Amino acid sequence: MPAPTRTGGFRRWRRTRPFWGGLGILLGAAVVLAVPFATLRIGEITVSLSTPGGSAATLVAAVLACCGGAAWWRPQYKTAAGVVATVAALVAVVTTNLGGLVIGSLLAILGAAATLAWTPSPRSPRADLQP
Repeated sequence: MPAPTRTGGFRRWRRTRPFWGGLGILLGAAVVLAVPFATLRIGEITVSLSTPGGSAATLVAAVLACCGGAAWWRPQYKTAAGVVATVAALVAVVTTNLGGLVIGSLLAILGAAATLAWTPSPRSPRADLQP
């Protein structure tokens, strides 16, 4: 019998839901939200990306964060969360500085795709593929 580990509970929790998809959606939300409010200082020059897209970025990031949370805590809603996250990530491209300079939208779209592709139990091998 294998020795119990401290990460056993987390591993079991992670395997019963679309963990990596939800993480991708949440990371995309963070990037979409961070870019419009970023300020870069180069010597004496301050470069700020504060634009009217900041309020749209806040709204889109909140929708993406809700979808990522729904994927983690309510896996039965994975289809709705994945579809809404995909639409929100595409809306972010138009409304929020190219969706977090494209990085945020790509993370969210990849996370949404992983969420939609996730299945709750491992697939059994197909009978027609076995010799």
